[in-house]
Amino acid sequence: MRGVTVIKPRETCNLKQYKGTGSIGNAIRAAISQRSGNAKAAPNLAHKYSLHPLWEQNLVVVGTKEECVLQNLLSLEQLRLTDRAINVQAYLKATDNMGKGVIRLANTFTTDYILEKTTSPDNPIIGARRLGSTNVVTLTFEHSYIPRLVFFLNEATLVQKYRKTNAVSATCGKPRHRTDVCPAPVPETERCALCGKTRLDASQPHEYHPSCVLCGGSLAAGSRDCPRRYRQPASAKPPGQQAGQTRDRRRTPSRDDKGQEENNAAGNDTRARSTSRSRTGKRAASRSRSRSGGLSQPSSTTSRARRQQLRLRPSSRHVLR
Repeated sequence: MRGVTVIKPRETCNLKQYKGTGSIGNAIRAAISQRSGNAKAAPNLAHKYSLHPLWEQNLVVVGTKEECVLQNLLSLEQLRLTDRAINVQAYLKATDNMGKGVIRLANTFTTDYILEKTTSPDNPIIGARRLGSTNVVTLTFEHSYIPRLVFFLNEATLVQKYRKTNAVSATCGKPRHRTDVCPAPVPETERCALCGKTRLDASQPHEYHPSCVLCGGSLAAGSRDCPRRYRQPASAKPPGQQAGQTRDRRRTPSRDDKGQEENNAAGNDTRARSTSRSRTGKRAASRSRSRSGGLSQPSSTTSRARRQQLRLRPSSRHVLR
C-alpha cells in the first residue's frame, strides 16, 4: 500500500535553516535504519521513499510504497540533526483513495489507544491523530467512503467529515503554519492571538480590535465566522472567475479582426457566385441533352460542314424539270 507520512517538530525548530545541508534526509534515513534493526540497510533505502520538505509549513512529507518503511516512519519520535535532536510527531496523510473523518473523545486517551480500541466494520481505520490538546481526533480510513458511525470501546461514536482549515500561528501572527509548529521562538512580549499585537504584560488586559489575518475582517484569527477559515477544494474556483473568463473571450474585435472578417466574407461571396454559375451551366447542358434524345450536340466545325453539303445537293425541283 502506498502511504504518505507527515513529520512535524513538537518543539520550536525552524527546519528551513537546514535547507540544502542534507541534515534532515540523513536524520530520517538513520531513524528508519535504526527502527528496522539493521544499521547496514541504509544504502538500500535510496529508492524506497521520497522526501519533500515544506519549508513554509515547517514540516516534512515522506512518500513510500514499502509497508515496512511506512510503519517505521509512523513510529518516529525523534530526529537527530547535525547540531541537535528534536522531538517529532509522525502521522499518516490521507491520499485521494483514503477517507478522513473526525470524532470527539476525551483528551486523556492517547492516539495509539484510540487506534487500537476503535473499530469500523464498513471501512477499516488505518490512522488516528489528535488535533493538539483538544478533544478532536481525526481518523484515516482505508477507502474514500466515510462511515457514519465507528465504535470506540464498543460504543457507537458519530463521525463527521473532515474539512481542512487554513493554518494561522498565534505566536508570530503569520498564516500557512500552525502554532504548534511555528518556527519562531516564543517572544519575550507575548503576542495576542486576537489582534496580533504584542503585550508587555500578558497578565494585564489590553484594549484590542480583532483583525483576522486570513480575511482582514474584524474577527479573531481562525474564527468560525471567518469566510476563509476552510480551504477551498482544488477543483473549486472563486465566484466570478468563470464569468470573467467569459468576458475575456467576448472582447471587442480589433481592426485586423474586422478586415479579416471582410476578406472572408468577400471570398465566400466569390465562391458562392462561381458555384452558382457552374450549377446553372450544368442545368442548361442537361436540358439540351434531354431535348436531343440524350445525344451530345455536334461541334461548330461539324455543323458548318453539314450546311455546305446541303447547299451542294441538287434540289428536288430541278430534278423534276
